[in-house]
Amino acid sequence: MSKKTNIIVNNDNYTNKDLYDIFQPIGSATQNITTGYKVNNSDFQNKDLGEIFLGYTSGATKANDTGYKVNGSDLANIFAPISRVPSFTFTQGTQPTIETLTVSGNTYYMMKFTTTNVNTTYKFYPNSSIKVYQLFVVSGGSDGGYNGDGGRGGQVLFYNNSSLTTYTTVSAGSSNLFTLTVGTGANNSLSTFAGTTTPSAVLNFNAATGSGSFGNGTTNIFTTLTYGGAGGNARATNGAPGYSGGGGGAGGSDGSNGGLGRNGGGNGGNAYYNNLTPPFLSTGSIYFGNGGGGGSTAKGGGKQGSTSGGTGFDSTLGNSGEDAIYGLSNGNYFYGNGGGGGSTTSLNNNYGGNGGNGVVILWW
Repeated sequence: MSKKTNIIVNNDNYTNKDLYDIFQPIGSATQNITTGYKVNNSDFQNKDLGEIFLGYTSGATKANDTGYKVNGSDLANIFAPISRVPSFTFTQGTQPTIETLTVSGNTYYMMKFTTTNVNTTYKFYPNSSIKVYQLFVVSGGSDGGYNGDGGRGGQVLFYNNSSLTTYTTVSAGSSNLFTLTVGTGANNSLSTFAGTTTPSAVLNFNAATGSGSFGNGTTNIFTTLTYGGAGGNARATNGAPGYSGGGGGAGGSDGSNGGLGRNGGGNGGNAYYNNLTPPFLSTGSIYFGNGGGGGSTAKGGGKQGSTSGGTGFDSTLGNSGEDAIYGLSNGNYFYGNGGGGGSTTSLNNNYGGNGGNGVVILWW
């Protein structure tokens, strides 16, 4: 739990921020700084700020001005800015990079689990209390078929924690251990997140693979549950949007009958919601769950799902379907989109594109 000085900054740079949330604690360092500002509360017994915060090093990055000055110089010129990043203990899997984000003077942290990390199954717990603001889980999208069927987009679940539930832990064996798995697009695999805030409030969050089955959250805290758009099939049947679409990599509502030698190739469907711009995202929007376009007998493979469902027989790869984009591209993020279907023409190296990998993102 963060300590407090009870010296609050509320200006153009900060919104009701305690100095302890602006400057780096002194830790075990020794220094000779006296400001004349004394703190005497339950956290600090009659201590000068120079005994609480680490001194600023010339040439280093500074905090924004606080408005509190010593001999005409703002505290930002005296103390080092905070670099305190909440830590986690991982009992399985390697901790990914924690990204620090500042929005309207408030500091948030984002931890993103992707299949580019060494491990795709993780078990971990926070080493101090955290308040999770948002949780975003996307499963892997389906591969496109060699027979012309576009891949279905993966399912997405989004948790917006407006009540700021506190997650805490006491030990590795506590009930607050988090477990998650990230789905890969090529394997059409499930993404899951499970954990507890208290023994009676279990989070069990399964975002279904693009195969057409649907997962769910076991509690009603998930404010958005979206089904991926269906892939377009080889008979020019467009993939249906959202949860009304047909099954998985088979494409549209009659996808099992696709690939009959027609010249078509339907467009992939959009996810029920196909983009999201969380307030703590550092750049762009996230596009997810959009179906791949279908292939055609005469006109080639289909495009991957991207900012929307992929168009039919419009692949840049000729008779093969396009692989779905995964991760950051052109300032936006892409997860769980379907691969394009291959041409229905019987050719060598005529393949469907891979679906996009899933992701699990925590903001706190």
